[in-house]
Amino acid sequence: MLIQHFLVLFCAVILYFIGRDISGRNGGLFSGLFVSVYGGFVLYAHSIMSETLFNFFVVCHLAVLWMALKEEKARSKWCCAWFFLAGFLASVASNVRPVIQYQVFVIFLALFPFYLARRQVKSLLKFSGWLALGFLSLHLYVAGATYTHYGLFGISSGLPKAAMYRLVYDSKAPLSGVRVSDPKLAAVRDYLVQVGPDDKNIWVNAFNHITGEILPKFNGNRCVYNIETDRVIMELWRKYVLTYPFEYFRYSVAELVLQLLYVEKFSGLLEFSQRMSKDGPPPPSSRAVSFLRAFYLLFSSMLGNIFFIIFGITAGFLFMRRENDPKNYFMACLFLTMFFLYVPQFFASLGMIRYRYPFDMVFFLAAGAGFSRLSLNSARKRAMSKIAPGGGK
Repeated sequence: MLIQHFLVLFCAVILYFIGRDISGRNGGLFSGLFVSVYGGFVLYAHSIMSETLFNFFVVCHLAVLWMALKEEKARSKWCCAWFFLAGFLASVASNVRPVIQYQVFVIFLALFPFYLARRQVKSLLKFSGWLALGFLSLHLYVAGATYTHYGLFGISSGLPKAAMYRLVYDSKAPLSGVRVSDPKLAAVRDYLVQVGPDDKNIWVNAFNHITGEILPKFNGNRCVYNIETDRVIMELWRKYVLTYPFEYFRYSVAELVLQLLYVEKFSGLLEFSQRMSKDGPPPPSSRAVSFLRAFYLLFSSMLGNIFFIIFGITAGFLFMRRENDPKNYFMACLFLTMFFLYVPQFFASLGMIRYRYPFDMVFFLAAGAGFSRLSLNSARKRAMSKIAPGGGK
């Protein structure tokens, strides 16, 4: 537990130094401080180790990427090594949470317009190659180990478990209306229809039941691994989307708007703390829970309500600066990273809210740059207002 707290602290410190290097002390303080007090991050990052590790590796990846872009600007011989390390850290993070496994492609897309304008696409291809090499150095090993152990190629993924939420929670698009010819898919469909949205832990209970009880009956009662269950659920999910394309899109947009406006649906910190304390320390007192609930809702609601304002300011900061500057390259990478971290939730379920926290950290880093830019412009205007109109002093 102590290691988790230190890793969370390191995340805030690293973001502070990145923000300070990009946009000054104000930007660094904004990035580090708001990540430290953000309600959802405080709730989960200090208690679930996988969340802590994922966020830590994402932050380290961003820090090394910033160093790589600076070294590329300075024509340093260590530039390729920094890109290799950035790809490796992205690979480590993707093996904790697969949502960031497209990061090499994301960075290439973000940097392509800048290098195209400079007519240096060959340089971009070289750096992207080192980035991809660093990513594949670990990714290929994990894929090979998975094949050796399970006889299947694949990387661990939480998307099928998240997709089960969407299969049962939309009453206007019932899962029972999905036609399937495969008896294996039909059995899984009927079971999920029977379970319905009443099981709040469907991503654990139903998944384990499908793995241990349903699928072995179709496989000669042999042992079924999670990766096989993932395949079946995702195949059922694809048929569900094809059956209800409009309804699925409508529900996704509604959830996306709700999350952007309110940031979190707070679902009982007391119940969460009691569940976490079954195998650990006793649950906190009701007074402590009330304080944490108020603290959490205060910052989550505040940040949710001003989301679009800060995002607009930050976007303006990015697109108004077009000179050859690694800061612009890094900001472009941040924005596209935010987008790609959000996309999987749009197609699966925003009920799996923890997958959004790296998005929030990246957002605070980008917003810190916009905040620092505003502070600098305000200071300049105050200085100019003190100059006498005719004296030039």
